[in-house]
Amino acid sequence: MQSAQPPLFAAAATPPPPLPDRGGTFEVAPMDADFLDACLAGDEGGVRANLPKHVANVRDESGASAFHLACRAGSTDVLEFLFKSMRSASERTAAAYLRDSAGNTPFHEAASSSETSKLVDILIKYANAYAADVQNDKKETPLHAAVRASNSAANCDALIERALADIAAEDDEGYTALARAKESAPKCVDSLEKAAKPAALTKRLCLAAQLGFVQAALALVKAGAPKSAHDANGWTPLHYAAATGDKDMVKALLRAGCDAAVKSNDDKAQTPAALAEEEENEDVAEMLSAASVPPSERLRSACESGDAEAVEASLEAGADVNVADGEGWTALHFAASEGHASIVKTLVDRGADVSKENEDGETPKMLAEELDDETIVQEIMSALNV
Repeated sequence: MQSAQPPLFAAAATPPPPLPDRGGTFEVAPMDADFLDACLAGDEGGVRANLPKHVANVRDESGASAFHLACRAGSTDVLEFLFKSMRSASERTAAAYLRDSAGNTPFHEAASSSETSKLVDILIKYANAYAADVQNDKKETPLHAAVRASNSAANCDALIERALADIAAEDDEGYTALARAKESAPKCVDSLEKAAKPAALTKRLCLAAQLGFVQAALALVKAGAPKSAHDANGWTPLHYAAATGDKDMVKALLRAGCDAAVKSNDDKAQTPAALAEEEENEDVAEMLSAASVPPSERLRSACESGDAEAVEASLEAGADVNVADGEGWTALHFAASEGHASIVKTLVDRGADVSKENEDGETPKMLAEELDDETIVQEIMSALNV
């Protein structure tokens, strides 16, 4: 693989907007009735002829927007036109989050359509994939809706493969989409079970990393996706994030425990850091190079510099708080000697040995006592429980 593959979707990987208030009741103005009827009928000509000034504000009696109705009708042409009629990218993104009186978004409507795959592509193209996991008032995601309303494996596949839907999300009764499928939608069971297998999870995690969908990536890790496995192209999730230069994604994957030392399974056998350098993503390359250092070594360095965030990341990556360097210094020795009281407390809470001596016979307590600031000394003594 020579370079980063192009993103499958044009959507910006921006966080979702706040869900809009819905209000209690909806009244349809006579002038808007023809517009909404045209949306539901999939009549693009009628939609164009009756297009209101503020498309997103027009609702039917159930609170469904024009976007809901276009998805319900399975009309890709109307949905595409509605998005194009919006004035800005932020308005288009917000449109995918519009909720009806039951809390359903256009994604919920698309989930039960015979045109789910095409509708999902449009929703992601003009908005983003985060909306694919918004829960309604019953905490059902669009994937739950696909199971409940369509009993269609194709609809489930479209949401999982194209929108990276969260297969582990639970409704208000604690059921995942798979659990619901086993009760009432047998055609969806096989699709959902396959989606939970390691190879399928790896494929979607790599895609999420490539597209910059942090929320989806973390949901996949939570669902059991192997953190550093190779996909069919021989890349791990970190390789995709490194190639695109996505700092936020790299940070998220590292904190989730992805291994920066794993090389690509292709002719180049590159680490993510080497790939980032090749793509001239210097900041990301530096970040990944640092992450390639063993966690316990990173922990000691972070304790010396006082970087609390890096301390937490190192601990999450599996750093041993009591592993010493060549001179017998543990992370606790470094934190205590530099006066980082809050980090000292973190280490002690994680099981650091307060009595361990370095090669000079010094304990963390002895090093802290050499500090000039008596207040800090007392804080460290308190953290050391001495």
